[in-house]
Amino acid sequence: MERFDAPWDRSLKVSTGFLLLLLLGLAGGFLAFDVRLSPDPQAIRWGLLLGPLLIALVIPGVWVLAPRGYSISGGELTVERPLFPIRIPLASIRAVRLMARAEAGTFVKVAGAAGAFGHYGRFYSRPLGSFRLYATRRDQLVVIDAEAGRFVLTPATPERFIEALGRAGVTAAATVSPAGAGLAAAPGAPWKLLLVLFASVPLLVGAILGSAWYRAPFAATVEADAIRIDHRWGDPERIPLAEVRAVAPLPVAQSHGWRRINGVGGLGGASYGRFHSDQLGPFMLHAWRSGPYVLLTTGRGPVVLTPDDPAAFVSEVGSRLSP
Repeated sequence: MERFDAPWDRSLKVSTGFLLLLLLGLAGGFLAFDVRLSPDPQAIRWGLLLGPLLIALVIPGVWVLAPRGYSISGGELTVERPLFPIRIPLASIRAVRLMARAEAGTFVKVAGAAGAFGHYGRFYSRPLGSFRLYATRRDQLVVIDAEAGRFVLTPATPERFIEALGRAGVTAAATVSPAGAGLAAAPGAPWKLLLVLFASVPLLVGAILGSAWYRAPFAATVEADAIRIDHRWGDPERIPLAEVRAVAPLPVAQSHGWRRINGVGGLGGASYGRFHSDQLGPFMLHAWRSGPYVLLTTGRGPVVLTPDDPAAFVSEVGSRLSP
């Protein structure tokens, strides 16, 4: 067996490092954004781990499909990957050549990854047409035409790689072109990749914050037969007074150790959704500031609010309750 490494060039190291920092930063940002109103170091916030966990899964998901090297053995050329290696029968190879960047043209990604642990997947360029890319650098591209399609690889010492294919029985003539300076465009130009990544971060963060802000509550009003909770966007929510059994200011001792089950915690002082605490158990929270809180005991469970005038709110709701 003959094996050839897939060395990383400088641009791949930079883009991969940036992606890791970006994902770790997003994961940390989700945790910081989604904190409890009253942090409790003894509480386990399993619900808050979902977002960072999904982000963290991207890293191994991209890594396991990236090329690690190339081997020639047993009548096959194998693109080595942690999972799902690519196998190309040597008998199916029709042509092999070393291509320069100027010949390769601009690479357009159809499906796959570019700049994270490697460049791989299905790509297209005008000179090459449709092809499958398994590369880790931007220069010295080995183009292989096989029955299964066209493959572009970047083994170390590409001339020796082509010679090894010949020794292994590949009869197709190898055409060697001058080695170019790098992979083209989409997977290769690091400034374009960084530009896209930088542009996507504020868009992603803005979409998350915007959707959370628009659903945030901002007022509670006592109507004739219900308590109306107004949100910044969308229809107001109403709690029928017939379902309210009791109303009272929430003691300060019970306003600590809250854990979010689902919803938003701490967005500009607003928090809403289903929470849990040792004193209250599961409860619904509609808060647009950090207290003082009012507790409603309803047939559907506790509800915590932050009315603008807690004393007047408690008095008004209490006067409407059935004796």
